[in-house]
Amino acid sequence: MHNRYFEIFKIKVDNFINELARSKALYENLANTNKLLHAGEYGMYKERSLHQLIDFITPYGYQVTDGFIINSYNETSTQCDLIIFDKIKTPLIEFGNRFQFLPVESVAAIGEVKSTLSKKDFIEALVKLTSIKKLFRPSESFLKHNSGFSQENFAPFVFLICDSVTGINDDYTFNDLVKDAIKSYQENNVEKCDYHNIAVLIHQNKTLSYNMPLDFCKANNLKQEKTYQPIWQNHLMNHTVNDCQDHYNLLRELATGLSNSLKMRKLFYPDPVDYLW
Repeated sequence: MHNRYFEIFKIKVDNFINELARSKALYENLANTNKLLHAGEYGMYKERSLHQLIDFITPYGYQVTDGFIINSYNETSTQCDLIIFDKIKTPLIEFGNRFQFLPVESVAAIGEVKSTLSKKDFIEALVKLTSIKKLFRPSESFLKHNSGFSQENFAPFVFLICDSVTGINDDYTFNDLVKDAIKSYQENNVEKCDYHNIAVLIHQNKTLSYNMPLDFCKANNLKQEKTYQPIWQNHLMNHTVNDCQDHYNLLRELATGLSNSLKMRKLFYPDPVDYLW
């Protein structure tokens, strides 16, 4: 660890947390006097604040945006709050100044940003992420010319950030929440490779994540034990609930997982021909 880098990271985290607190107070006060204010405005402000933090931890060449993800099989995702993509290789498809469509080949990570969620809503948000992850399939022409391709290389890093989850107590713990999430995955026929990578609960200082064994990290020259990609190999599936103690360690968990996944996730140039024919 480099002290100066970590101190700058802590400043970025402080700015993010303070912006969340100020914006929540602002929109709550406005909501009391202006019934026309849409609750989504607060969520959009949170997304913009998170963009700035993620920009700090992603390498040059990546960009953070929102929009829709498409593949060459005429499938389109629901709107995504955060998409991290390779801006060098991506032919950005825009309609006007509002809608953006990004090919799966150059998308490296997807994130959703939520406020306080019930247990049911939290699990539904995770299932929504898995449905987007299922879209990540290479084109038929790509597979034809790349016989050695492995679907494992196509998996994006997915994460959920929310303020907190209600209903957690001594009788129903975070571990119970994880078990119910996995049960929902199974009921919706979600493959393990499409599970979430990490969920971050800001006000509860918890992360719910899939970590990899230390021996795998050493073999792949990864410095941290807590890495979250790939999760497609069954023997690497190791779900943990992490008590992060403070916001710095909480968001360092996210930064570590995202950074390591970007190093491991191979990006592919999306061929416009596959999307035109």
